[in-house]
Amino acid sequence: MTDIVQLSGIASVIDRYDGVILDLWGVLHDGEQPYPGVPECLDRLRAAGKVICLLSNAPRRTGGVIAKLEGMGIGRERYHHVMTSGEAAYDALRDRDDPWHAALDRRLYHIGPDRDMDVYEGLDYTLAASPDEADFVVNTGIVDFEVAVGL
Repeated sequence: MTDIVQLSGIASVIDRYDGVILDLWGVLHDGEQPYPGVPECLDRLRAAGKVICLLSNAPRRTGGVIAKLEGMGIGRERYHHVMTSGEAAYDALRDRDDPWHAALDRRLYHIGPDRDMDVYEGLDYTLAASPDEADFVVNTGIVDFEVAVGL
């Protein structure tokens, strides 16, 4: 087993790499604003010729995440790529290019907030009124946390 070295930052190793994959929430921002030094760090990485890919497990398409980042002062000029779990879900539901997705029928039930409906909007699916009427469920998260945990 190899010992894991905990780095306090990326500066000491960045010269070894062509690019970075950076998580969003908790790494670049707190949900409302970037952590101190993040915009400048992204600018330095770009200036050094590094490819910057931002990654999020947000159940939203990349367009919404890009807009949210822009509102925080992290504009498109500061990174190259962004990928979200919502975008991956959309791509899979659209392309249906693996046996599991290809076998799905067309009625879905969505559990989650309305803001996450873009993971299937515009695709050839029908929104079922209840899980009993659905062929499958898309769960993008909790609508009301207090209700979900019984508070």
